[in-house]
Parts: sequence; structure tokens; C-alpha cells
Amino acid sequence: MTVVRLADQIWGQTAGASPYALGLVFAALLVPDPIGRWLAGGLVALSLVGVARLLVEKSRADEEVRLVTTRSRVLEVELVRQKDALDDFAEGLDTFVFLIDGEGTVLYANRLATAHFDARDSQGSTLLAVTLSSDLQDLMRKAVALGAPVISEIVYSHPIEMVGQTQVWPESAEEPRYFVSIHNITDLRRLERVRRDFVANVSHELRTPMTTVRAMAETLIDEETEQGGSAHRYLSRIVSEVDRLTRITDDLLILSQAESTEPAKQLVDLSQLVELHAETFKPSADAKSLRLLTDIEPGIQAVCNEAQINQVLTNLIDNAINYTQSGHVTVRLATIEEGALIEVEDTGVGISSENTARIFERFYRVDRGRSRQTGGTGLGLSIVRHIVEAHGGKVSVESQLNQGSCFRVVLPCRLNEAESTEPAR
Repeated sequence: MTVVRLADQIWGQTAGASPYALGLVFAALLVPDPIGRWLAGGLVALSLVGVARLLVEKSRADEEVRLVTTRSRVLEVELVRQKDALDDFAEGLDTFVFLIDGEGTVLYANRLATAHFDARDSQGSTLLAVTLSSDLQDLMRKAVALGAPVISEIVYSHPIEMVGQTQVWPESAEEPRYFVSIHNITDLRRLERVRRDFVANVSHELRTPMTTVRAMAETLIDEETEQGGSAHRYLSRIVSEVDRLTRITDDLLILSQAESTEPAKQLVDLSQLVELHAETFKPSADAKSLRLLTDIEPGIQAVCNEAQINQVLTNLIDNAINYTQSGHVTVRLATIEEGALIEVEDTGVGISSENTARIFERFYRVDRGRSRQTGGTGLGLSIVRHIVEAHGGKVSVESQLNQGSCFRVVLPCRLNEAESTEPAR
């Protein structure tokens, strides 16, 4: 009986009265022995408790499944909504948009791209078949190889000629899919061409009348008998202003050529070029009691246009001398990882921080009064920037007001096999 009481206490505390009572009923029916009846009742009670717990756990599991299913449906609805919003956004862009896989197969094209390239059934086709642009194909392969965004300006000939600012970038590191965006800048490039042609034509047309005006003014000066009179003073001013206008037209022509024409390059001895060019400015520096110093690494060569690099050196060294009243101007040439580094450093008036960001803009002058005194046109540094960038290089400046400036030009100095390898004569 002790065993029975112990079992009764254990099952009463753990299983509960209802399963135990139900277990005794089943035991009374099946087991005639009292002790066996108690034990059998306990076992049946345990079984019933286990079944009850399983039912409770199943109910909880079913509830969690229902919650997860509900959340999943909410997320699906939200995902569809966001996808629709992105599709609407892509459809509303004034840019051609493609989504492609790593093989260049088109997975998606927005309405503008479909209409322009007449590719209503573009999905499943290759990007090359849709656009007929081998340049775009090369850009896509470059993006796939790098796994990073790439951008280029591409001229498309199908179905009509178009200039497109094109970018290809991966969707994510895990997904081998890529976005392609093409922004039509044909009108912009056409307007730039019209502007360049206008500037070049006007500059050409102005040269002849300015030459005539100058010649007539000089003739009148020679014939003027009353030296120092008002007529002589005005005629000298006319000659001076005509010379300034001539310098502006010359710089406009140089700038127009730098913007519109791909420079004809050849292998040039930069060390010799910079050394000779610095020598030509020594008389100008001596006239202002300035020291013109050079620090030129020998044997540096680069594929470039010699005449245009001469123009870059002329503008930088001339500016440094004009805007330096005392001290020195230093011209350096060295090789760095990016290419050939040209530096022109001075101890002149310097440039304030708010002006350095705009110093390479055309016609921008930090001090208009000083620029007029020194004969500046406001185009010299803009010419430098366009020439350097046309060579694939970079130009920058570091300056402190009243302490001096240092202009840096970096030119690629690796020989391009596609260019002429004959040294300049």
C-alpha cells in the first residue's frame, strides 16, 4: 500500500486529478488486482497527460504557423507594393534602364528603353542584340570583371544616332545581376558643339578687324606730333585694349580646340621639354628679381601632344611669375605611381579657400583689378584643365592667401600601344 500511496501522490501532483481519475476508470475495467489497478491507472494517466501536452503543443504550433503565414502574406503584399513602386519609378524615368544577368541577357527593360530600341520582346534577348552597341557590350564586360560600377559616354547608332551617358553597376554582391542606365545627352553635346563652333568662328572673325584697328592706331601714334597729348594717350590705350582682346581671342581659340579636338599624341621627352620651357621664362623672372628654380627628374617620357603641354607649362609658369612679387618660382618634374607629376610652386599672393574651387572656370578671376594689370584673360587655367583632362590626367591646386600657390599636373606616362611611338622631333 505504501507504493500505491507514493504513486498516488506523484501522479496527483504531476498529472492532475482528471487524467488520473480517468486512468483509474480504465484500469478498473481492465485490471482486477488493486495494486495493478493503481499502477495501470498511473500509466494511463501519464499517457493521457502526454497526449494532452501534445495537443496543446500542436495547438501552439498551429497558431505560430498561422502567425507566420499571416506575416508572410503581409510581407508578400508589401514586397509586391514596393516592386510596383520601383517599376513605376523606373517607367517614369527619362533614362533607359535595363536589368541583365552576368551573361548579358535582358531580364527587364523600362518603357522608354523598350520604345527607343523597339524591343518589345527584349526579355531573353542579349543586350547586344537589343542595342547593337559593341561599346556597351565592352562596358558591361568590364563591370562584370570588376564587380563595381563603371561609366562611359557611348555613341549609339541604332535605331538613330544618340550620345548616351551610360553606367553599369551590380545589383549586389550575391546576385549576379546588373543594372544598365543610359541617359540621352545628345542635345547637350549638340549645344556644346554649337557653342564651341560659335566661339571659334567669332574668335576668327574678330582677329582681322582687331588687327586693322591696331595698325590704324599705331599709324596715328606715329603721325601724332604733340607727344603726351590727349590723342596720343587715347591711341596708346586703344592699342593696349586691342592687344588684350587679341589675347582673349587667341585663348578662346586654344580652349575651343582643346575641348573639341582629340589631341594628336606622340612620345615626348617631358624632362627635356620642361627644362627648356623653364629656361624661356628666366628673363621674365629676372625682370622682377625672382628666382626661377627647377627640380627635374631626368629621362621621363609621356605620350602626349607636345604643343598642348607647352601651352600648359606656359600658362602655369606665366601665372606664377605674374602673381609673385618677391621670392621664387619652382618648377618640378618627377614620376609618381599615377604618372608624371609637374608642379609649379610660387611664393606669390595665393588664393583664398573660397576661390580655389572655381579657379579653373573660364573667365573666373580672383582679383579682376590685378588680372587686368597683369594682362590675364581669365582663360589660362581653364585651358590647362581641358588639355590635361583630354590627356587623361588631373590638375589640382593647393594655396594659402598671401603665402603662395602650388599647381599640380599629373599626366599618364605609360606608353599606349595604340599611339605613335615615334619621339617628337
